[in-house]
Amino acid sequence: MFRGKAMCITCHVPPILTDNLFHNIGTPQVGPMKEDLGRYEVTKDEADNGKFKTPSLYNSASLAFFMHDGALSKLSQVIEHYNKGGNPQVKNQDPLILPLHLNDRDKVDLEAFMKTLTDPSLDRISAPELP
Repeated sequence: MFRGKAMCITCHVPPILTDNLFHNIGTPQVGPMKEDLGRYEVTKDEADNGKFKTPSLYNSASLAFFMHDGALSKLSQVIEHYNKGGNPQVKNQDPLILPLHLNDRDKVDLEAFMKTLTDPSLDRISAPELP
């Protein structure tokens, strides 16, 4: 699923499960902002409008909220977002984000796989306190 039908590996590249690049994946707009400009705020390049850095998938299943702005609250919602092909109405959506046509079993399997990328021992690791 990860390497095949769901195409996750296109952006979530081993070994750290990110390509460290910026993509516009059609994330739903949250809050009163007209649009979330993302990478454009740094580069002022229209091609970067709405692009955000691809996160690693390690421990992502244990997050309380998903996407750069917390727009989604369940891993199943993230999978459905990608399954629908993001949001084609979003200006500048990455052409790699296309409908996946995953069936219910595929979605359950993908969510189960995502949960295997979680290591509870990493929860004990925290940033050092600064003076």
